[in-house]
Amino acid sequence: MGLTAWTYELFQSWNILPKDDRVARPKTCEFCAKIASSARDETFVHADDALVVFEDWKPAAARHYLVCPREHITSANALSGAGRREGDDDGGDGDRARGGGGDAAMARRMLELGKEAIARDYADATTTPDTKFGFHLPPFNSVDHLHMHAFALPFDPPWKEHKYGGVLGSVAFAEATDVIERLEREEAEAAAAEAEAGRRSNL
Repeated sequence: MGLTAWTYELFQSWNILPKDDRVARPKTCEFCAKIASSARDETFVHADDALVVFEDWKPAAARHYLVCPREHITSANALSGAGRREGDDDGGDGDRARGGGGDAAMARRMLELGKEAIARDYADATTTPDTKFGFHLPPFNSVDHLHMHAFALPFDPPWKEHKYGGVLGSVAFAEATDVIERLEREEAEAAAAEAEAGRRSNL
């Protein structure tokens, strides 16, 4: 599955294929189908108009959740801060799904929801666990629908650490904070370029 997303995104970067329309695909996407049934699925711990959180069916740590957008987005590589930015809103379905913000706002909200899911599980604990949040990158992802892993550590079994970073590092697994920083940087650069273009047009 990950190789498919990797190839597709590569062709998109070359403008051979169009960018994602982000429309849900319940007939062809495993996660789109799961999200469509969230009201009847007890593994979901959160669901709103934009994002859902559910338990990983094969947990790799003491707690393991997946945070997904309802929109069909292939991977974290498909997120961009250079397109729609926070505060933009043309009324389209995608903008409503992101609460009128851009991909950076969505990524920040995904991280927030992942932290909240784990915090609820340890609300009565005397100590809080270490945590890890991030995204597998193609071709190392198992499902071609954007999902952020939220872990309460330790990994179980311990070797699972290598699947989520470890030896392959950022090539296979991107920390959520790194993805957010990239998107925010792209947002700032796009805003600066837009402002400069506006300044030049007024000369």
